[in-house]
Amino acid sequence: FSVAERQLHGLLLNMRRVVSRIYGALFRGSLEAVLHGAGVHIRSLGVIRNIFRILGCDRSAVASLTR
Repeated sequence: FSVAERQLHGLLLNMRRVVSRIYGALFRGSLEAVLHGAGVHIRSLGVIRNIFRILGCDRSAVASLTR
């Protein structure tokens, strides 16, 4: 591959990572809103904390929803 082709490939991979992170953040945000609305029912099952832990959300978001 030429230098330009390698640079283009690297740029596309970086763009893919950025887009993936953006969509991941949007998904976690919308999931947080849904779970926050339904939190009263789910909280009693102890599920919210595990879901957020799996998704890698920060601890303050988990703590505020599971009190």
